[in-house]
Amino acid sequence: MNDTAGYGLPDDIGNFPFDVIEMTGAESADLLHRIGTSDLSGLAPGEIWRTLLLTEKGRIVDAVWVLHTGRSLLLLTSGGRGEEVMRWLDRSIIMEDITLADRTSSRTVDVSFRDPQRPGGVTAMYFTQPASFIVREQRRERPAECGPRFREWRIHAGIPQAGHELTDDYNPLELNLWDWISFTKGCYPGQEVIARLETYNKVQRAIYRFRSGGPVRAGESLRDDTGREAGRITSAIEDGEGFIGLAVVRSKDPFQPLETVTGSGTKLTLEPLATRETYGRTAPQHRQ
Repeated sequence: MNDTAGYGLPDDIGNFPFDVIEMTGAESADLLHRIGTSDLSGLAPGEIWRTLLLTEKGRIVDAVWVLHTGRSLLLLTSGGRGEEVMRWLDRSIIMEDITLADRTSSRTVDVSFRDPQRPGGVTAMYFTQPASFIVREQRRERPAECGPRFREWRIHAGIPQAGHELTDDYNPLELNLWDWISFTKGCYPGQEVIARLETYNKVQRAIYRFRSGGPVRAGESLRDDTGREAGRITSAIEDGEGFIGLAVVRSKDPFQPLETVTGSGTKLTLEPLATRETYGRTAPQHRQ
C-alpha cells in the first residue's frame, strides 16, 4: 500500500458535494489572502487556487477552493461546511465592503479527474490529483454522493475529508498539507502556531493509511507497542478485500511505518503518507 497503483482514478463526478459561497466586493481577494494560508495576491480572473482556513490555535476550519470569476469569488467548501465557513468569514469582515451569499442551491460543480484539461473547466489540484472544475449556474438539488470507488481512491491517496480528518482536532502539518501553506506571505489566523511547529520541529502527529483483515471503524482509538494511546482511526471503509482506512497518530518519524493495536485488539501496520518530497516547507505549491 505504498501508492494508489491498481486503484485508478475515480470516475468524474457531476454535482460534486461542495457548498458554494460567493464573495463580492473589491476587497474580497485581499481579505482571503490575509486570513487564509495560501498566497492569493496574484489570483486573476479565470484562475482557481486553494487555501486553508484555520482557527487561532492552528486547527482546521475547512479546505477551500477559490475561483475568480471576474466579477466575484466563488468559494468551494466541503459539503455541509458552507454555513460554518460563512460565519467564520463574516467575523473577519470589519470595515471591508464585502458581501457573502450562499450559492449552494444555485451552482452546480462538476469535477473531472480523468480529463484535467476538460473544455469549459478550470484546472486545479484536488489535494494530490489534478482535476478540472466546471461551475455552472444551475439550480441544484441534493448534491451527488461520492460513490465507493471515490471513497476507496480517497483513502488510498491519503486525501483528508471534512468530518474525518479536516476537523479542529488537527492542524494541517499533521495531515501532510504543507503544500497548502505559504511560509513567506505573512500573518493569518493560526500562523504563529504553524510557524512554531515548523521552526522547532514540533509536529507531534502524522497521517497514515492502513489495511486490516478484520473490521475497524472510524473513531476507534489506537495504542502503540507500550500500550499507550497513540491516536485514532479517522476514516475506514470495507473494500472487498478487508478494510482500508486513515489514521492520525503520534509519530517521531513520519516516514516510517508504525505498529499499532486497536481498542478491540486488532493489530494494524500503519503506512506513512508523508514523503521527503511532500513533507516540510519546501513542498511545492501547485498553483495553477
